[in-house]
Amino acid sequence: MKKIKKILVPTDFSDNALNAFRYAVWFADHYKADIHVVHMVYPIAEPLDYPAMAAQMMQQRMDTAKEVMKTFAKAAIVQVHAGYEPELIPNITTEILAGTPQDQVQSLVEEKGFDLVIMGTQGEHSNFEKTFGSVAYGTLQKANCPVIVVPEKAVGHKMQTVAYATDFNEADPFYIWKLSKLLSPFNAIMRIVHIEKKPDEKRPMTMKEMEEFFKDHPPGLQVTFHRIATKNVEKELKEFEDTWNVDLMVMAKPHRGFFERLFHKSITKRLALNTTTPLLVLKAAK
Repeated sequence: MKKIKKILVPTDFSDNALNAFRYAVWFADHYKADIHVVHMVYPIAEPLDYPAMAAQMMQQRMDTAKEVMKTFAKAAIVQVHAGYEPELIPNITTEILAGTPQDQVQSLVEEKGFDLVIMGTQGEHSNFEKTFGSVAYGTLQKANCPVIVVPEKAVGHKMQTVAYATDFNEADPFYIWKLSKLLSPFNAIMRIVHIEKKPDEKRPMTMKEMEEFFKDHPPGLQVTFHRIATKNVEKELKEFEDTWNVDLMVMAKPHRGFFERLFHKSITKRLALNTTTPLLVLKAAK
């Protein structure tokens, strides 16, 4: 896996976005990477009789966003220094674009070759479905690179324990190896966890087969394995995070069943409002 050199940080100028920006600076400090902060201005519906007026209003919104971006970037750096002292503040560039965040992020990743996207959830929403089901979820679905979503209440900067949620997909060994390369600057412990809803579920791999694989092909991080039987995936996942002080939860995009269950509308409100664990979603290599 190539090194992280360029990190994209979409922002809506909220406190959530500010928190994600601080997290991105911390990541960039470890990778010695550059950061590009982008804000998307949603297009104005253009009335048939007043196209010039719509264009003028759009330009005014773009100009206002540019001024807000300057204030946002300065405030973020001040807060970074207040929280911890990085070895080197990364090179930070900013951009204002017109369009929807999901599509623009996808285009930027493809056109400019960003290695990682880090973004915050939308704190003004009161439930997990709305928070992850809009901009963040759309970005997770579309961006063709790893994406880290930083929840509203995520605090602190440490990467001691990482949990990889497995559905025993045949591609899991590849993704775990990929993850070990991605997180090599942090020397973290990786806990591979499978939340089993049905004891008789048939999977391409078993936990024993995965353990045997990593005995012969050890990744760059220390690995432990956990299997939990439950009917409530979201509740057990949250309890697992709390029990092991997980700093980062990781999933791979091919895990459609598990991925969709996590973001399904039935997810518990407790997880929605209280999780403090950032989520990393890995994507398939092209």
